[in-house]
Amino acid sequence: MLVKKIVCEDPYQTMWATFVWFESEPIVQDFLQRQYEQNRTENAKMYAFQNTERFIFAIKQAREYYRAAAQSDLLVKPLLLYYGMVSLIKAVLIASDPAYPRNTRVLQHGLSTRRRKARQYRFLDDSCQPQREGLFPLFATACSAPDEARMAEQTPRRLLALIPDLRHSYMRLVGTPSCLPIAARREGNRVTVDVPTSVLDFWHVTASRFVDLLNQHRIGAGTFSLGSTTTQPATFTLQWNHPALPAADGEDGSVDFENRLIRYDVQGQPYLLLERRSSHLLPEACAHVCLMYMLGILCRYEPELWGQYAHGVAVSETALISDFLRCSQRKFPNLILNLLHGFPLVFAVS
Repeated sequence: MLVKKIVCEDPYQTMWATFVWFESEPIVQDFLQRQYEQNRTENAKMYAFQNTERFIFAIKQAREYYRAAAQSDLLVKPLLLYYGMVSLIKAVLIASDPAYPRNTRVLQHGLSTRRRKARQYRFLDDSCQPQREGLFPLFATACSAPDEARMAEQTPRRLLALIPDLRHSYMRLVGTPSCLPIAARREGNRVTVDVPTSVLDFWHVTASRFVDLLNQHRIGAGTFSLGSTTTQPATFTLQWNHPALPAADGEDGSVDFENRLIRYDVQGQPYLLLERRSSHLLPEACAHVCLMYMLGILCRYEPELWGQYAHGVAVSETALISDFLRCSQRKFPNLILNLLHGFPLVFAVS
């Protein structure tokens, strides 16, 4: 899948300006009708008309939550960002299911965590448990989360490792890398990928076995194979082939590898995760939701404990949490745009 890169002076403002398209009644009604028709929904036009206003106000409300969060202190920021997320998720669910919500149970958060924290509490070792019904499991399904991950207990340590933008902060705090950068270039209708050889030592596999593992986690039609010998030091080469990828010799046409082991930072740079268990490979948007839910619970029910985190009072995790909040404020709405458009959008200065 090709990535659409939008060069602009202010990526954050341009990203939110793109949401304006989803606040126009004629555009939204046409968009919803096409979504429902693709899902073979009967009476797609009628449902689109009925859901247009609900969809628009979900987007508008999310915009205001994020605007308020940008101006708020860390003491309340997680709550504002979480409810901004909830509004954006509802827009995604309305676009995918014309009858959402089908019952009152799906209006629950769909996540649970202990509200009373242990005396020697550490955020990295906290956990949340997805529920069988509620907002989160519906969103995880919309994001094509692996079956093993949808109901698996998750910890911040694992979830933060799924977000490549946090790799430096994660490495400083945890001491082990969460992901490795990979370099990709278009060559005709193929993509050549240079992968650090250190991943083979980390996973204790051969290059051919690594390719097999990588292909086991593919989502789309693209597949990897071993390439020719690379001239880059400490790397080996893979070829990625996709039956629908157009030729683009000499172009900087970035692609989405549609693979659960490859994630992208906000600039569109690909990274290879160093976690390969399916139960730990939530889509990044789902990881943001779980983390923000846990921080929101901490903020709401343990204000003294959260105050220590917010103001860095003898808490080593403060820097990583602050980086996550900044990252999520910028990136989660972008991930939602990608879901709504059906292809990745990258907003960058150059």
